[in-house]
Amino acid sequence: MCKGFLLSLTLLSVPFLQFYAGETEKNRQIAVFWNLENFFDTRDDPDKNDDEFTPRGSRHWTYKKFVAKRNGIARTIVSMKERYGLFPAIVAFAEVENRRVIEELVEKTPLSKLSYKIIHYESPDRRGIDVALIYREELFKVIESNRIAIDQSLIGRPTRDLLRVAGLLGEDSTVIYVAHLPSKISGARSSDHSREVVVSILTDSVEKEISSGWKRVIVMGDFNDTPDSQTISSILKKSPSLKCISLEAFAKGAGTIKYKGRWELIDLAFASEWIPHATYDIFDSGFLMEKDNQYLGKKPKRCYNGPVYNAGLSDHLPIVLIL
Repeated sequence: MCKGFLLSLTLLSVPFLQFYAGETEKNRQIAVFWNLENFFDTRDDPDKNDDEFTPRGSRHWTYKKFVAKRNGIARTIVSMKERYGLFPAIVAFAEVENRRVIEELVEKTPLSKLSYKIIHYESPDRRGIDVALIYREELFKVIESNRIAIDQSLIGRPTRDLLRVAGLLGEDSTVIYVAHLPSKISGARSSDHSREVVVSILTDSVEKEISSGWKRVIVMGDFNDTPDSQTISSILKKSPSLKCISLEAFAKGAGTIKYKGRWELIDLAFASEWIPHATYDIFDSGFLMEKDNQYLGKKPKRCYNGPVYNAGLSDHLPIVLIL
């Protein structure tokens, strides 16, 4: 067990938690989104295209490798306390295969000391990757949750659902949407329509939310587009009460992924005008990074470089909303 993870275990002792649960948590919280890049279990699901992530698959995905990734994800979430002064009240994910992998994360790592609850729905994505959310019940009291399905006929193929979770964040009624929009794997232009369809469904739901009295709305996820794209412009046009709180980071050239040597900001967050002080940060802790030998500088240390196991966690960096 690595030295950093031992420190995490010490931090999560019961006396520490009793000391920590004070005024800081009452006054503010943090919410996190992270695309985990293929957080698969090792079992072959006949209904999913997950064969490569099995022990006999092309990536030779073993339980030992899964545990290393699981523990690294937990270490990342725990270590956020060092930067932000508190543990996340909410952590949303993209690219998780099923509820089982999240249960392993919250039950078999130091995160178990924080008693995170799980919200997850299976989506029709062909690879079986879903969005999900974990939350600390003493900080976020969930009233209702649901998946918002995307009509396959509108985009020509199955894709990830939107996740909607409504509850009390502290004392404030708050709705959280988690999104993972269709990628550009088939080319930016040919996939623009798919993202526009999802955006339209998302903004319609947000506007209904606000008109029904749920004024505090947070949207976060992997949008597979940057803040200057038509996709993001559509969100802000169709739901004018939302503001993109990632714009300042984008203006500074920050990014959550690195593609061909260039940082791109595609993991974004929005907050309605009734959450005026929400801010955005990228959690770029050193252990999530590695040297970029081809393009210089550093880049996220991903789990695989092509077919080669790299022992990292994800090609995306987590984003943090300070609320």
